[in-house]
Amino acid sequence: MNRPEAIEGDQATPESRLLHRILMLLGLLGMAGILIVARFLEADPRGYGTHEQLGFPPCLTQRFLHIPCPLCGMTTSFALMAHGKPVEAFLAQPAGALAFVAVLSGILLLAFFLITGRTLDVDDVGGFALKWGRLLAIPLILAWIYKIVAETVLPR
Repeated sequence: MNRPEAIEGDQATPESRLLHRILMLLGLLGMAGILIVARFLEADPRGYGTHEQLGFPPCLTQRFLHIPCPLCGMTTSFALMAHGKPVEAFLAQPAGALAFVAVLSGILLLAFFLITGRTLDVDDVGGFALKWGRLLAIPLILAWIYKIVAETVLPR
């Protein structure tokens, strides 16, 4: 017996395929833009604060509580990775170094899909993002603990 839901999900219309390709291209360009900006930044030697070069204010958590926020060092880590310094990037913010690799992998994956003409199944993207978001929360929490210990307990 035919189920309409299965037929609709299995056969993408030309319009939906075009929309998928446009969204993938926009995602690829957005991620590439992040890496290009990171390449033009100079990593702050403190291990955080590089985002201030983009016009953002200093970290309020760092300023008022004297501990790093969960994202402290992300921009610095991206800048260091973009300059080919993975060890320094990892020491500045381990989750940032991993995120850089994830963004680079995303660019390569989307480029592969665009070149081969394949599309992502939109129905799976939400579940995929939720599953990986939960998984990526673990390194972010561990990196935050590392940053707190490195900046408040360990001597400089």
